[in-house]
Amino acid sequence: MSLRTSFREHEVEQLRHMRRRFQRASALPDNVPSGVHEGSFFLDQALLAFDDALQLRPGWALHARHEVDAQGIASRVWATSPGGRRVPSFMEAFDAEPGPWPYLCASILWRELSETGTRGAHARWAKHDLVQRNPWTSLPAAKRGPQPIDQFWRKDPPRDWRPLVQEDNTQVLVRFYTGRHPDGVPVYEHADVFRREGYELKGSTQLLGALTI
Repeated sequence: MSLRTSFREHEVEQLRHMRRRFQRASALPDNVPSGVHEGSFFLDQALLAFDDALQLRPGWALHARHEVDAQGIASRVWATSPGGRRVPSFMEAFDAEPGPWPYLCASILWRELSETGTRGAHARWAKHDLVQRNPWTSLPAAKRGPQPIDQFWRKDPPRDWRPLVQEDNTQVLVRFYTGRHPDGVPVYEHADVFRREGYELKGSTQLLGALTI
């Protein structure tokens, strides 16, 4: 038997707020010189945005590497255990109270940390926004053009667009949808699988719908 939890509009808005706080706190100054820069920078302050859901385990630390070039800033984050050992997934550094909300937050935080401080042409996830309803229905006719709806969808759209956490005895599945600013297209489906023991995850992102004309 599995437990399914869908999240309501005010909870999605809370996630948006957490993302904005994280991105503001983790942004590097505009005058960072070109080259490679390593350090935790503003990660400790940025993580406070998710502190109600996830916390760093005692003795664990996050580290960041930023490469600044003419196209923007590319970033990479990793974690070390209390003994200083670098671990395969930085999500190993986090713990939380049991429940579906921390898993949804972990899916979002994993993506935020993967692009911490990223800017310009290197940014991908930062251009996504969480969606709770079918973006096609609110897309202006001028934006759709002559494209029929059956050519927009790459796979069948969901009946329920709300973020979902599905838990069973061995794993947790998190599923949610995003669209690109400002019109919500293209549309993406994100599906992450967690083991029950922690917050390391195997994440996937698929294109769900896009304009072709």
